[in-house]
Amino acid sequence: MDKRIKVMHLVGGMELGGVSKLVKYDVENSHREVFDVRVCCLGILGEYGLELREKGYSIKAFGLSRSWKHPIKNLLSLVDTFRYLKYQDIDILNAHLFIPGIIGRLFGKLLRTPGVIHTTHNIMYPRWEPFFNRLLERFTSRVIVDSYAVKKKLIGAGQTDQIITVIYNGIDENEFAPDSNILDVRDQHNISPDDIVLGNISGLQFYKGHDFLLDVFAKLSLIHKQVHLMLIGDGEEKANLVNKARELKIDSKVHFLGRRTNIPPLIRSMDIMVHPSRWEGFGIILAEAMYCGIPVVASDRGGIPEVVEDEKCGYTHPFGDTDAFVDSISKLILDQELRTQLGANGKSRVKRMFTVETMMQAYSKTYKEIIRAL
Repeated sequence: MDKRIKVMHLVGGMELGGVSKLVKYDVENSHREVFDVRVCCLGILGEYGLELREKGYSIKAFGLSRSWKHPIKNLLSLVDTFRYLKYQDIDILNAHLFIPGIIGRLFGKLLRTPGVIHTTHNIMYPRWEPFFNRLLERFTSRVIVDSYAVKKKLIGAGQTDQIITVIYNGIDENEFAPDSNILDVRDQHNISPDDIVLGNISGLQFYKGHDFLLDVFAKLSLIHKQVHLMLIGDGEEKANLVNKARELKIDSKVHFLGRRTNIPPLIRSMDIMVHPSRWEGFGIILAEAMYCGIPVVASDRGGIPEVVEDEKCGYTHPFGDTDAFVDSISKLILDQELRTQLGANGKSRVKRMFTVETMMQAYSKTYKEIIRAL
């Protein structure tokens, strides 16, 4: 008889992104003699989901659409999801983000699932999310967040302090072995080895602050002629950003690379990562850049200052302070030794605090505490 703790992650989908990557890490790195970890996607499998399936892990998707243009189809998808979960004999259901968090906690109650976790990284819908979090707290064994900034935000919105656990995200060091394709990335975009490359890897969404980043880069490009900006990611803001780069007359130096799967060589092709988000719960890409020895200049919003130690691993500034961003990036452009030193500090910090091993120890401890409390 299998006496392992059965953990089911409930997610919207497993497309490329920070949350999906963390779920993937949990599936791949959980102690298999203790945990049986599976994934249920309300929507589509996505790139990470397909990767897990190819490796033989248990993952299933139900095709729930993000829009409700076809309500019957969506309702049938939810019914199928409920039936699937009913026969999985789950010990812990870990529901990620807002919509899966609502569905997961309701399904967990109906199915009498022993432990139900809501893992969240932000309050994405401030008009509705705090209400649902308070309403469904009675069905929630634990709330997991990835920074103390998110915990503070949830408490301010009425969540009970005692059920919130902070677990910092971690990176898989094996993914970031030295890569020889760095110059290939630059060659593909006619970037000289002597040029300075600023980079940003994130979905092209308003809250990520790419519009502000273009303003910063426009000022920088007047001071430093051999500087380029690589934007890796896609999203609803792309057309607006392309137009803005053209209007600012920086389009020849701004490279839109789209969605990419092979992230490490892209990070290593950068000299500086710039990440001016309007809000960020943690920012796993920042830890990845730091591990690669790349200094970071970022906003001081959300959990970013918990990741990037100001003036040690890079610089953090208030969102919208163009001059501060320009000054810090200029300082790094002009001083290679400073870039190297901050990069080394960043890698040391990640190895100490933000590895997948450290993250998995914390998750394992939390899962076991929930089971012991039953």
